[in-house]
Amino acid sequence: MDVAIVPSFNTGSDHRLLRGRFHLDRGLMRLTRIRSRQLCPTMLDGDAVASLAKEELFEAMDDIDAGYDDLGQTVTAIANSCRSVAPNHSSRRISASTRALLEKR
Repeated sequence: MDVAIVPSFNTGSDHRLLRGRFHLDRGLMRLTRIRSRQLCPTMLDGDAVASLAKEELFEAMDDIDAGYDDLGQTVTAIANSCRSVAPNHSSRRISASTRALLEKR
């Protein structure tokens, strides 16, 4: 970024004008925006969530707000621990023979 003060000229005011020049890499800015929008698809293992929820001891608390916050944090922690990355292929769009080869892996 290049910033400078414009030489004084009669504008009827005692304020100075500022001139600035920005150098932006459009390709880099575009890639940054695209990368920030893409989230990796994840899958939630329902059996693991159920087993962890059964093991967790949920206690009754006097303060409703603290109990609610604790419940939310516990449920979020259980859900995050049971997430796995979804496969990067869709089995609906591939043929039966290709699907069989993928299942052999």
